[in-house]
Amino acid sequence: GVRAVMELALVTGASVGIGAAIAVELARLGMKVVGCARDVGKIQVCSFCGE
Repeated sequence: GVRAVMELALVTGASVGIGAAIAVELARLGMKVVGCARDVGKIQVCSFCGE
């Protein structure tokens, strides 16, 4: 499995596709994620509540 060593990740292309999937998975692993994309209209601000 993947083990997070860092606490913060910057994900480019986070609005769709692989970038979005990576952002979601890193957040699920407990990392703080900053996502950016070229099209501001496509990116969504999400909040994860850990279980």
